[in-house]
Amino acid sequence: MHRVADAAQDLLGLVETSAQAVTERNPGAASDLIRKEKSIGQLTDEDIYTYVSLREVEFALPDGSYTNVNEGYFGTANHTSCVPRTLCDKDGGAISMLVNNKTPWRRDGSGMPKGKGTLSGVIVHDLQPRYGYTNEGYIGRYSVRVLEKEEIDLAASESSSNRQTLVEWNWNNAEVRTNADGTIAPDRGNGSLWCTDPAAKYLLDNEYNGLTTSAGLNSKNALKFENTYWWDFAENTGYAVALKFSTEGAGANLSLNFTNSQGNAGGTSIYGPVYWQVEYSTDGVNFTVLPESGFCCRPFVYWQGAGGKDLSYCAVPGYADRVFILPDALRNRPEVTLLIKARSTQCIASNTATVDQGDTGTITSDMAANKRSPMRFGTIAVKSNK
Repeated sequence: MHRVADAAQDLLGLVETSAQAVTERNPGAASDLIRKEKSIGQLTDEDIYTYVSLREVEFALPDGSYTNVNEGYFGTANHTSCVPRTLCDKDGGAISMLVNNKTPWRRDGSGMPKGKGTLSGVIVHDLQPRYGYTNEGYIGRYSVRVLEKEEIDLAASESSSNRQTLVEWNWNNAEVRTNADGTIAPDRGNGSLWCTDPAAKYLLDNEYNGLTTSAGLNSKNALKFENTYWWDFAENTGYAVALKFSTEGAGANLSLNFTNSQGNAGGTSIYGPVYWQVEYSTDGVNFTVLPESGFCCRPFVYWQGAGGKDLSYCAVPGYADRVFILPDALRNRPEVTLLIKARSTQCIASNTATVDQGDTGTITSDMAANKRSPMRFGTIAVKSNK
């Protein structure tokens, strides 16, 4: 017994001596770390919690800021710790960059780089229930956390990009352009955009592209489709947002890139379909589900409870980036149609749902009209390698 007590006393003395031996503390910097350089596709589990430089990467959707969020629910109220933005490369790789809400440069008015370069940070495996697919919050095997803004060493100009834009819809000029047939015309290239529910309506709204840390976001630079349950109960299939365009001149790794959310920032219009998928066609009639295209779209933030303290994990403070590599057979076609389509009537359980309760709600045809959840889009683009 005395030996145990003596050993414990010796250990305590060792700890005290070690603590006294620490004479100073110095902050670390990214330059102090051992640097590895890889492409996105070369990452392995051995890279987790190590510092890696990702070469030849660029932002899939370089609009707005590093955190296109509603500042009242993110930077000031601290409801959410971080937001993912998607990086991609010419090899078809994609990875989320996680940006903490206390990062000083995340939304400073300087915008985002639009070209390629090297981005360095710590590789992590991080679950994000607000953004991830299924309740577990899976957003990909690997994510990257940047330590300093200088580690985002990407060119400012799009001219340096490895990618070309075939067609793009955005509402940065706060206007909607239409084609002769009433469909929505793109801002770059040629094509059509519409909702497959004939009853749906669209209008501009303002939950996208925050640039400065002032409250709110830039006005009228997002599009939302509303007045639909997103489900055809008679045919037992989902409605979709459809886009039609040509892929003539497309290079390798053709992709659909878009950023979106849903809901009206309130506790009622949040019961839209949670699970979605992408389908493709070359004749506009026969569609095929794009493999591994399932994604989860949770409702936009809303104020719930005193001081917002009951804000559900289901609510997201900003739009989520999506990148889907399309089949090579869709290249150099005069016409391709894509559907961003609801895959089930499954919705969140309630506006106070926990992670365990999750997405156990169901959309029904007799659901109150004010519960219909609009789908919101920031940018929708089809890109390929140059």
